[in-house]
Amino acid sequence: MSNVRHLGVVALVLALAPEFAWAQASPAMPVEAEAKPGPNAEPIDTRTAVRRALATSPSLIATKLGVDQAHQDVLAQEGNYPYVFQADAGHTREYPAADSRTTATRSYTIGTALRRTFPFGTAAEVRLEGERFESDREQDAGNFRISPTGLAGVDSVDSTGYGTTARLSVTQPLLKGFGTRVGESGLRTARLNKAASEKAKRRAVSALARDVLLAYWDLWLADESVRIDQAALELAKAQEQQAEGQRAHGALAPADVYGFSTRVANVEDDLIVALDTREQRSLELNQLMGVEPDAVRSLFASEPPVPGVSPTLRDVDAALRADSIELAAAEAQVKLARERADTAGESSRASLDLEGYVQTHGESQEPLASARRAGEFDWLTLHVGAVYQLPLDSTQRNAEKQSALIAVRIAEQNLKATRNSIAADAQQAVRVARAAEERLMLSARAVAIAEKSHEAARARYELGGGIALDVRTAEENLQQARLTLARTRILLIQNQIEMQHLAGTLVPNG
Repeated sequence: MSNVRHLGVVALVLALAPEFAWAQASPAMPVEAEAKPGPNAEPIDTRTAVRRALATSPSLIATKLGVDQAHQDVLAQEGNYPYVFQADAGHTREYPAADSRTTATRSYTIGTALRRTFPFGTAAEVRLEGERFESDREQDAGNFRISPTGLAGVDSVDSTGYGTTARLSVTQPLLKGFGTRVGESGLRTARLNKAASEKAKRRAVSALARDVLLAYWDLWLADESVRIDQAALELAKAQEQQAEGQRAHGALAPADVYGFSTRVANVEDDLIVALDTREQRSLELNQLMGVEPDAVRSLFASEPPVPGVSPTLRDVDAALRADSIELAAAEAQVKLARERADTAGESSRASLDLEGYVQTHGESQEPLASARRAGEFDWLTLHVGAVYQLPLDSTQRNAEKQSALIAVRIAEQNLKATRNSIAADAQQAVRVARAAEERLMLSARAVAIAEKSHEAARARYELGGGIALDVRTAEENLQQARLTLARTRILLIQNQIEMQHLAGTLVPNG
């Protein structure tokens, strides 16, 4: 497992690996020439392709921004219980009825307060308030003199004073809203979301690297197909010219020349398809690397494929049980569902709140004197009380609780289904990798046999002991054998990439 965990993004193609048994068993097999890029093609290797994709992919950038957003959500929840400062001012005036002998009053208040609600539910407030009050007391309803307020027929005497009040009040819930289980639920949820977003980022990086590598080797295979078809076309044209020469000297029937011409036409058609496929693969790789549509370039896979070490089923199973990037999203949903279920229906619970306050008040004709008297606690008020509220219908609370519990079960079943699916994918990947390794050896031997068969068919034909059909058949078999070898090699590498992604070792953690 340690060998697998230390594989980087491009370890599949850069790791030192022993030569395959098929290569050692056939030392005389000619080495295939590497494909050459087109005149406008840009050679690219796996490291460059993955680096560009990780730097410019819009989807990955969005995922990284999601991590930053989740971090800010945690900070917001950590600051969810700030101290709150309040300042207020007001004016109140009371007017008596026109035919009554009452007092008109005016008051002006200025107050400040500092309050905070704590995560365990306690709410505390300190308030300081100053007041100026005025009253106009009617003296004689029969004297219709203008009062200081400008009301005709009212003779009044002003009574003015100042009041200062200081209060400390505390409220503590005992049922609904009690304790950090409720008060810090949002913070716990935000932290779970942050952890999930970090795992989602890691999975997105691994998935993008996987997709880029898969697309890269698809591009290599398309390049190799073009190379094989180009070589086959050159050979077919040379044989066609040779056949034309033999026909001109009467050594070959015209029908045999038609066969070679047909072979040329077929290979040209295959080459057109291969060239179009290569352009498609190049475009797909450009898109995965986040290249803008107007900046797309024709790419050429310059790195030869070298299969690495395939993770075993035990390696993948261990990764799934430990810290699977593929299961991260489903696991996060389970944790979030359990957290929500723990506080579901809280808003519909019965509440019992204890409340109390201590207040001192002072009055005087002078503002400083009123504040001094308040500070001497000449007029002290103590209050303790309780408030109980009980919803008479528990339908909402029960429904919210049951819905949350069902959500937990749904998330658990989704996690189980995802784990089973990934485990099945891992088992299938292991089987495919083993079969690809065996097929790789067989394909290499098939190429060696096809090359020898082709050489023999050409030799017999040139000596007059064979027919043109045998040569064309040998050429087609050789071309197909080389294509099969290339596809099998890429299939093995791509399967190893998939397994490393499932095991979470394709990209180094962090």
